[in-house]
Amino acid sequence: MTSTCRVALDGREPVEVTINRYGSGRPFLLLHGGAGPRAVIPFAELLAASAPVEVLVPIHPGFGGTVRPGDLTGISALARLYDGLIEQLDLQDVTVVGNSIGGWVAAEIALL
Repeated sequence: MTSTCRVALDGREPVEVTINRYGSGRPFLLLHGGAGPRAVIPFAELLAASAPVEVLVPIHPGFGGTVRPGDLTGISALARLYDGLIEQLDLQDVTVVGNSIGGWVAAEIALL
């Protein structure tokens, strides 16, 4: 299932984030690397099929034909965006996993 959320970031215009969802259960936020979201979809599907989890795979703004606002620059801004997404979706006990640059974003989220 695919959905789109509008996430406010530091008083700026809301940023649209497209999210692909797999499975149901405890939430996992899976952040893709520079190869784009298609590179992590097989892992998301496998994880969702193997455990009672819902895997949320957001598409980083600017990837997969999505719009990247000009003022959304840097890994820390992306981490704040996803922190806001976690809050907006009221994800409790979420596990954040990232591949490549997505791992860097996940580490930045942990620092927040």
